[in-house]
Amino acid sequence: MKKRFISLLSLFILLSAWITPVEAETGSSVGFEAEALDAYISGQMSKHGIQGISIAVTSKTEIVYLKGYGTAGEGRPMTPQTPMYIGSQSKSFTGLAIAQLIEQGKIKPNDSVQTYIPWFKVADDEASKRIMVKHLLHHTSGLSEAGFTAVLPDDATNEDAVRALASAELTAPVGSTFQYFNVGYDVLAVIVQNVSGMKYEDYIQQFIFDPLEMTRTYTDPDVARENGLSQGYSRLFGFTIPQEQPHRVFEVSAGYIISTAEDLAHYSMAMDSAGYYKGKPLLSLKGMDMLFYAENGYAMGWFVEQGHIFHGGANETFKTYVDIYPLRDMSIVLLINQGYMFDHYISAPQIFEGVEDIVLESV
Repeated sequence: MKKRFISLLSLFILLSAWITPVEAETGSSVGFEAEALDAYISGQMSKHGIQGISIAVTSKTEIVYLKGYGTAGEGRPMTPQTPMYIGSQSKSFTGLAIAQLIEQGKIKPNDSVQTYIPWFKVADDEASKRIMVKHLLHHTSGLSEAGFTAVLPDDATNEDAVRALASAELTAPVGSTFQYFNVGYDVLAVIVQNVSGMKYEDYIQQFIFDPLEMTRTYTDPDVARENGLSQGYSRLFGFTIPQEQPHRVFEVSAGYIISTAEDLAHYSMAMDSAGYYKGKPLLSLKGMDMLFYAENGYAMGWFVEQGHIFHGGANETFKTYVDIYPLRDMSIVLLINQGYMFDHYISAPQIFEGVEDIVLESV
């Protein structure tokens, strides 16, 4: 995948956001101009009418910059501990769960999906047998959004989503082409369940969130709301408006995990530290190599480029960036509680790339 780009289209929004910076928790080893970063984010929020942003910057095993800006809705300030939907960053947790089970010898990536879900099928019976676990991980199954038209209710389960694939038509030969496909990661979640004997949500809580001390990361929106889930925002005729964020149960594993800048900083530090967090590994070194091995630029829930590992995601009313720079031993986490075509493709990339320039230019 090509590195994100900023559109040349120049759009200006007259509405300014309420920008209230929360006291930064800054470590001793900041290698960039923190005041310049602060001013840049505040200015971009005003320019684009963004309601709330939280950010974390890590260096090695330390969070060196942690701050919230603007509002989380209903008069609440945005903080680095405010939960927000993280979109497709969720896939990286599913990839990690699969990698853990591979390392335990419970899954083989070259096995057919039917080894672990005997009833798995797509419209082509022969393709159903040939789709392997690794094809789902790397988005090379031949399945794509264009070939899958089923519409599921928000409360459908991941098993419901997998069964719905019986009508999915392949749009490329199995194993031949990168085609980003959300439901492929719902299939992986069912594999996690069948192999571990646990609900997907319980597995990632016990074996990923808890070891990483991700204490404000959720798969249940009701629990997240009880703990300060941010309001999401969209736009109407260019003006920012609050909008209810849907929660698609069947796609938690692909796009509906809820987390915070601080919790994702714990996660990104572990990913940048060979899988270790506070001296304890999530995977072996061999397992981490497997996790980040990319086919067509995509590993197990991560895009991989030279010196850059990233994913992030977009929900209807939220935008997430998680970018790791292994050669610099740094990472940047940026969460935005606003989603719309303009924000996903113009304002959010512009904000992130400016942040990236400030953080990395002097390091």
